[in-house]
Amino acid sequence: MPLLPDSGKLGDIHEQLGIGEQKPDLLTDATWAEINAEFQLHGNKGRGGQAVVFQAKERHPPHRGVALKVYHENTDTARQQFENECRILASDRLPPEVVGYYRCVGGEGQRQPYLVLEFIDGTTLAVGQAGDVLEAAARV
Repeated sequence: MPLLPDSGKLGDIHEQLGIGEQKPDLLTDATWAEINAEFQLHGNKGRGGQAVVFQAKERHPPHRGVALKVYHENTDTARQQFENECRILASDRLPPEVVGYYRCVGGEGQRQPYLVLEFIDGTTLAVGQAGDVLEAAARV
């Protein structure tokens, strides 16, 4: 049962942002049911060509703050990309600067695949790159 109302300004805002108990539009019902059972969403942190990243907290111990990278689709191409990323993240050869990962959850049926990653608060890569461009332009 949702903690937020299905209608009203607060519920609409939370739904648009993908926060709280409202199902974000881009998630299938099956994916939302699975994610909502394990995680409390705290915001949409970014969206790219293949996935969206949510900040979340585990509902069960150890109650970690995590990042959920949810793939937009459950197609053969998306599944291949997901599986490749899982193999890379599971490698013990990654440098310590790479975000930690906890698990990969493969989408079956109508569920979208997603990664459960360490959440690191900060700016996005796009913001960092924009800052680098501005800094370089200021030096010219």
